[in-house]
Amino acid sequence: MQTRTCPHCAHKYSAITYILKVLSRFDDYRGWPCEQCGTILTVDPKRRMKVSLIAFLPTIIVNTILISFRRDMGISLLGTFLFAGAFLLVWVLLIYSFDNFKLKE
Repeated sequence: MQTRTCPHCAHKYSAITYILKVLSRFDDYRGWPCEQCGTILTVDPKRRMKVSLIAFLPTIIVNTILISFRRDMGISLLGTFLFAGAFLLVWVLLIYSFDNFKLKE
C-alpha cells in the first residue's frame, strides 16, 4: 500500500495536507473521515513504530556530532539546542509523511 492513501478509495493525501492534519490534531488513532469517500481512517500503528525506530538513529547521530563539535564550530549552547530542536522538528514532520492509513475497525 502506498503512503498517505485511503485503502478504500485510493485517495492520496499530499504530504503538506497530511502534515497540517497531524499538526492540528493529536488523536490520529481515533480516526478521521476520508476527504473523498468519507470512510473513517486511522494511522497504522505498526508502520508508524517501524518508521519511528528507523528515524531515531539519525537524530542521535546528528545531535551527538553537534554536541561533540559545538566548541570547535563556535556555536553556543543555546545555538546548539536551537539547531537540534529545529532539526528534530523537520525530521519528525518528514517521518510523519511516510504514514500508512488503515480502515478504522
